[in-house]
Amino acid sequence: EVNQLLNTILINVTEFFRDPPAWEILRTEILPPVLEGLKPGHSFRAWSAGCASGEEAYSIAILLAEYFGERIPEFDIKIYATDIDEEALTQARRGEYPIHNLRRMRPQWREKYFHGKERLRINRDVRSLVIFGRSNLAEDAPISRVNLLVCRNVLIYFDSKLQKHILARL
Repeated sequence: EVNQLLNTILINVTEFFRDPPAWEILRTEILPPVLEGLKPGHSFRAWSAGCASGEEAYSIAILLAEYFGERIPEFDIKIYATDIDEEALTQARRGEYPIHNLRRMRPQWREKYFHGKERLRINRDVRSLVIFGRSNLAEDAPISRVNLLVCRNVLIYFDSKLQKHILARL
C-alpha cells in the first residue's frame, strides 16, 4: 500500500540532460579535472540521488562514455542511482524511453547510445554502468565514497527542515 501511495503522489518529472546548461558545465568544467588523473583500473563512483526513472543517471553514464571513449572498460565505473519510487526504478532498469524524453540530447548521442524506433532503449554497455536501488533520502544511509553526487530537482519536494537534514547527511 505504501508503494502504491508513493507511485500516486510522486511527480517524477525528468528527462535526459534536463537543464542543458548545467549538464554542459558538468561535461566541460567539472568532470575533466576530476577524471583526468584516473589511471586504468582506478574507480570512479557517482550517485544520482532521486533518480526517478533513470534519465539523470544514464545522462551521467553517457558523459562518462563520451569522456573515456573506447577506454571506458579500463576503468571501474559505477553510477549508483537511487529513488524511493519502486515503479520508476523498474522503468529505469529497463532503460526504455519514449523519444520525447531524449529531446534535449545531441542527435549523435541518441544514435550512438540508443536503439529502437518509437521507444528507444539505452545500449547495454551504458546501462551496465548504472546500478539502481531503492532509497529514502530522509531516512536511509547515504552512499559513501562517491566522486560525484548529483541531486537535482529532488529537494524542492521537501520542507526546509527536511532539506537541511538531507543536505547534512549528503
